[in-house]
Amino acid sequence: MKGNGPAKGTTIQVSAFHYDFDPEDQPRELRKGGRCILFLRAARPKESPAWAIVNPWFGVQPASPFKARNLARLAADEAPAPKK
Repeated sequence: MKGNGPAKGTTIQVSAFHYDFDPEDQPRELRKGGRCILFLRAARPKESPAWAIVNPWFGVQPASPFKARNLARLAADEAPAPKK
């Protein structure tokens, strides 16, 4: 995870609005036990849950080892240089 997010492996609550009207139309990634990559933003102060997806179309992506490796690489590339 990039930024000041929760530690890896911790469980967090996320507000994930999605444009599906019927439960059977909901992507399996959002169902209990589903695996996905979430693109999150911090919610407004005092809002619960503290995290929300960035937008309804892009915020939830199917889990993929390829995608996870590339996102980790991109985050490392953009990490600020250590202060001297």
